[in-house]
Amino acid sequence: MRTLARRSLLIRCPVILPLFLALLLAFPALSSAQLVLGQYEDEAPLRTWNIFGFQTAPSLGRGETAFTIAGDCSAALTNPALLVDLPRFTATLNATSYFTSLYKFSIINTGVLSTSVNPSFTLYALDFGGLSYQFKGWALAIAMALVETYDRPSARYESSYNGALYYTLDFHQNGVLRNTNLSVARRIGSRFQAGVGFNLVSGDLRREIVETYLDPGVTISDNKSEGFSGFFLNGGVTAQITDKWRAALAFRTPFSKKSRSKSDVEYFAPGGGTNIRIAADSSDTYKQPFVLGLGASYTFSPGFQIFSDLTYFNWSAYKVEYFGEKMERNFKDTLKFSLGAEYSLRLRVFQVGASVPLRVGLVYDPQPMQEPGSAYTYFSAGTGFHWKMIALDFGASFGRENRSGNSLEARRISLSLSAQL
Repeated sequence: MRTLARRSLLIRCPVILPLFLALLLAFPALSSAQLVLGQYEDEAPLRTWNIFGFQTAPSLGRGETAFTIAGDCSAALTNPALLVDLPRFTATLNATSYFTSLYKFSIINTGVLSTSVNPSFTLYALDFGGLSYQFKGWALAIAMALVETYDRPSARYESSYNGALYYTLDFHQNGVLRNTNLSVARRIGSRFQAGVGFNLVSGDLRREIVETYLDPGVTISDNKSEGFSGFFLNGGVTAQITDKWRAALAFRTPFSKKSRSKSDVEYFAPGGGTNIRIAADSSDTYKQPFVLGLGASYTFSPGFQIFSDLTYFNWSAYKVEYFGEKMERNFKDTLKFSLGAEYSLRLRVFQVGASVPLRVGLVYDPQPMQEPGSAYTYFSAGTGFHWKMIALDFGASFGRENRSGNSLEARRISLSLSAQL
């Protein structure tokens, strides 16, 4: 469901760097005690920890607000109660370009290799597809989304001696988490709606560090992989308080993201006939937090609405057990705030009614680690063209992180296409 364009980091040095990373990383318990990296942990999603549901282009353009309005069938992953607001049949595809800058990750800027600038990473993905169907006050939906990405910029270190390349170190990490959702919703009377979703998550995470001493031909490699699986429920309720006010509640149950983990460390020196290999596997757990969302919207006129979402993440309950070790995370609970507005221009194209939505939004997104303190602030905008059965939407979000001292940037541009009958 994705294509990648990654940016690599090349580090050159005229002196020898004696790194025996394989010995350090052979046993996860040794390396885990070095640092508490907060948002830079290997399992950290790119950009933000605070992920709930999925935002297609319409939601992204209005500041990721999604609790009280359904732009398409991605509502199944955030507030499935909204599915009954959609037309009889809706099919949606979404594609996204992500740009993220990082500072600390894995062996980069954590005591082994350092950089003078923030490494960056760009990802292009077809990241959502879904179908919904409504009949007699009921709605059903099936959807699949790419909800988390664990990729990091690749890094290569080179060291020379007497003008000749002597030593190289290569680092690679990539991985994703996918969510498959089946949702059902029901209209209750004239003012209430309720829905529930059943979710299966699956994915993988792979990390590789390879050291090569070219002259003696020695190679030290450290490979780790994880295969993820899990199940959780999400749901929501909406209430039409008045003709202009609407309120919503949405939730995600806590769940355990299971991991089948493998570690393979090898020291290979063909000149001396030495080949030492240490392999291990483990059944690990990432206990994901409970999420609760509250939303409100106000309709000024049929074409003009404002939206506000507040999302609580119980990150203090986040626990990680990796190769039998309980990893220190020490996270705090967070409140993510989103504010958005949408105004639709009405027009006629070939004597058929059409609309052009104009969207703006603001997001404040504090991260869960205690130290360093960190939060992202995003500004977003979007538009689209809705005509007959087709809705084409564009959304963009531009943000900057503050309080950690690293001035990280994050940009996201999405294009979604929906067919509605």
